[in-house]
Amino acid sequence: MKEDSIVNVFGELQEDFIINQKFIEENVEYITILNFAQYIQEISFEEVKMLVKNMIQFRDKYLTDKTLPMCSKIADEILLEDTCAMQEQAQEYNFMHYCNRADFERGLCFFHNKKKDAELLPPLPTLGSEEKCQTCKNTENLF
Repeated sequence: MKEDSIVNVFGELQEDFIINQKFIEENVEYITILNFAQYIQEISFEEVKMLVKNMIQFRDKYLTDKTLPMCSKIADEILLEDTCAMQEQAQEYNFMHYCNRADFERGLCFFHNKKKDAELLPPLPTLGSEEKCQTCKNTENLF
């Protein structure tokens, strides 16, 4: 009876892992963008696009041959390795010292050193009160 429950739990974990992997495979672009928005908040969109391209290439290699040694790594480790491989950005955004750390510890360094000040974001443009009223009147029929 105990063996059956262990097999059952293992089967459920394996199924969860497969579902998770499929989600990552299908959403690699979005996951990459979100991770870099968190890890390196100052990074340009062009740099993120380059990283997304790298992750798509990795995904395609992984899907072609899942026995490759690099396929045993989790997605976050691969993202961080790709990030650390960008020597110019590592120096420009001052994260090179994180790259000397092991995988999990490296991720914690990026996470704990997120910038918390709101000055990173440009202020949201707002309309004046007259412009707001006019816009509301002009789009009244859309509601």
